[in-house]
Amino acid sequence: MWFVWIFATTVVLVASENEDLPAAPGCGDTSVTTKAPSPPVNKKYGFYKYKGCVHYVLKSHQEFFTATCYYTCDGHNYTYPRGETCLKLKQASSSDGQRNNQTRCYTGVCFGRRCMVNAETHPCKVPRNHTKPWRE
Repeated sequence: MWFVWIFATTVVLVASENEDLPAAPGCGDTSVTTKAPSPPVNKKYGFYKYKGCVHYVLKSHQEFFTATCYYTCDGHNYTYPRGETCLKLKQASSSDGQRNNQTRCYTGVCFGRRCMVNAETHPCKVPRNHTKPWRE
């Protein structure tokens, strides 16, 4: 049995002697760095960070409105009050004719964590993500 261990160790050492293994990821050349990938963009709404909370919003007539009827603080979801105005992005259809490439949103009210929309639409847009300072 002792002979088998010596033989196996010798074979491994001889086999790996002339082999140049590449460095493990993150342990190679440190002069070459790349930027971390940016998070995927959510096309259904933007987010607005304020006092440590993230609000998911759409913008219409220069005002922000909730798009999800909830916001997140410290990993916990909180529901907006019932009746809060919300917007839901209207999916463009081929019959819309893509008038001026204008984005439209349904208007609705929050009921729980759902935006109960009606048939009324308004021009809107998905805003850029924004962070408001903690102290103003």
